[in-house]
Amino acid sequence: MKRLLYILSIIFLVLGLVFTILPLGTIAFLPIGLALFFAAIAFLIRKSSYLTDQIVTALGDKMNCKITEVKNDAIFFNYDKSGHNISLPTNRVTSYTYDFYKNQGDTHKPAKILLIIGAALALIVTIKVVAFEAKVSEKTEEEIQMKEQLDQESLKALEELDGLE
Repeated sequence: MKRLLYILSIIFLVLGLVFTILPLGTIAFLPIGLALFFAAIAFLIRKSSYLTDQIVTALGDKMNCKITEVKNDAIFFNYDKSGHNISLPTNRVTSYTYDFYKNQGDTHKPAKILLIIGAALALIVTIKVVAFEAKVSEKTEEEIQMKEQLDQESLKALEELDGLE
């Protein structure tokens, strides 16, 4: 699930980057917002909220599970939320670890990177849109001044024409 969210986030970040490069204005916020949304969800999801322990078998298989009991001759665990205990003889177990994913360090690094990239793109789009709006408003003010000047010149020309008649 996390991998899918990372992929969606990357796809929408790329779209946001393309929309930022092209003169599409505020529409670039849509893919960037979706990328940030998917990255945030990936950041909030844990590897598994139930299967937090890990058993390594003598064959090298790693099983994510919930260890319920450890005895001298067997380890009892749940493989899913069904509640059915399964046992494995201890001579077939190399190691077992409670709260395995808590001991794995920062498992949210990809999501953090995607969030930082998305936030940076959103900032770039915001700056680009604000600069564009300022340029448009500057042009609008210049056009109004030019129109007023032309209107005044037109009025003078009409007055001169009236004076000639």
